[in-house]
Amino acid sequence: MAERTVLWTPRAKQRPRAHVVGGRAVTYTPRETMQAERDIADQWEWAPAEGSIAVALELTDSYIHITVESVPEPINRKLLRGDIDNYGKLILDALNGRAWLDDRQIAQLYIVKR
Repeated sequence: MAERTVLWTPRAKQRPRAHVVGGRAVTYTPRETMQAERDIADQWEWAPAEGSIAVALELTDSYIHITVESVPEPINRKLLRGDIDNYGKLILDALNGRAWLDDRQIAQLYIVKR
């Protein structure tokens, strides 16, 4: 199990933006979202977890408390194919490859706003 309190003001991940360059649409992630992801990732100190995991995110206006622990594999293997992230997308994407190898490993996700 790994646990860390990350100093940052939580916010939702911004949607990708697009503009036209030379007649072609170019999409990009907004700079603020990319910086927020880097800030979170830089504060993670442990090696990525392997296997199925549970992730708990406690969001306040000044920090995010993150807990990652091993859990049994889901009985239905189809559940491993898709990502479980929604509200916590920015946090989960920031820690992808840092706190876990791939966010498809997440079998349980608990997010609470305080």
